[in-house]
Amino acid sequence: KSILVSVAWPAWEWKEDPTLRYLGASYGADLAIRDAAKTRDILLSPLYQELWPKTQVKRGADNKLKYELTAGGWRIATSVGGRATGEHPDRKLVDDPHNAKQAESDAERAAALVWFDRTLSTRGKSRGAKTVVVMQRLHESDVTGHILAEKFDDYEHLCLPMTYEGRKFVTRIGWEDPRTV
Repeated sequence: KSILVSVAWPAWEWKEDPTLRYLGASYGADLAIRDAAKTRDILLSPLYQELWPKTQVKRGADNKLKYELTAGGWRIATSVGGRATGEHPDRKLVDDPHNAKQAESDAERAAALVWFDRTLSTRGKSRGAKTVVVMQRLHESDVTGHILAEKFDDYEHLCLPMTYEGRKFVTRIGWEDPRTV
């Protein structure tokens, strides 16, 4: 899930629109930095550069926490609860907002929800930013549980159980679980 959403997706979108801005967050900044660096490695690869030469990392604006593209796009890596104010992304990627130990703590879960509701939710509003939360469910009151309980209309819930449960999951955007066994 992290490779698809937090690593490959930005590189895929940037090939067509290198002006897009991404904010990536995880329960630990080190994980968000890891995924941002993997995306940057893809961008800098000879094959990517051969296929999409207009997507260039800007010299002098390339560090672990934030890098920019020459066309104006950028990627910032932060932690849940960390820096997000002052940034106006087009995409907000929240990948594992809780770790298993934090999910056991009412205080830790509450802190993640406060950050999600009060900080992340306001980032990129003027740009029509879209948010993707990808995670393993760890508690009924985790970020996904919060989104489902609040019935936010602008979220599509995609649930992929580890084992097939005999029912198909279908989304409003047309994706259908292909498994039958």
